[in-house]
Amino acid sequence: MTFSMKGDMVLEVKSISTSSTATFTSTTTTHHDFSILAGSGGLATNPTCPQSMTMMSFTRQPTFASSITFFLYSPGVISYSNDATADAGRILACGGFNSANSFLMNFDPSVSAEIPGSTVAGAPTVTVTNKYVS
Repeated sequence: MTFSMKGDMVLEVKSISTSSTATFTSTTTTHHDFSILAGSGGLATNPTCPQSMTMMSFTRQPTFASSITFFLYSPGVISYSNDATADAGRILACGGFNSANSFLMNFDPSVSAEIPGSTVAGAPTVTVTNKYVS
């Protein structure tokens, strides 16, 4: 499954699941921001962060092109597995984050300034205390 983008894109869904290889690419040479916002109403309508509800699941080598910076948000759980590429972006999973087999990611703090509806003037200062996902 290939998602091709001509520009910046926000995908708002109740949930999303890919069971085959998902590739996110750009049809141009321009850098693009891609956000997936899962859940109906987000934290405003579901403030408990459901740890038993997986709202976003990527399996079998999800790949984001180097020209794509991604932001994944879910009030529930995000599950990400079998990724052997170092994609650039940010993941915010209120209910938790599960990774299996392999997971590589280059954290991009500038993504927070690009979150749709964000009032953040710039990227925050980030301190990584543990770079391993168990």
